[in-house]
Amino acid sequence: TTFDVVHDMPHPRPAMRKAGAKPGDIVFEGERDGQRYVGTAYIFSKSCGRQGYAVQGRVTEGDRGVVLEGEAPVLDDGCNVKSTRRDVLKFNYLQR
Repeated sequence: TTFDVVHDMPHPRPAMRKAGAKPGDIVFEGERDGQRYVGTAYIFSKSCGRQGYAVQGRVTEGDRGVVLEGEAPVLDDGCNVKSTRRDVLKFNYLQR
């Protein structure tokens, strides 16, 4: 069974706030199929806004967490992608 998944940030960390993230901003949206997640994660830039990139990952911690990996864009001053960097996102469910 496949279903849609959206993770938002109720309380962005200070570094993410400085980059332009606000409470409620979406950091991942995609699908879960069994133990696998596939979708789009987002980075935040004060001058360039929210930028999406492809990620995939798996359920961890006995279905209490998710680890996603992808190549996040590195932007130049004109908001163009100048390179990418490996990014790992970890989500732990506070409630289930």
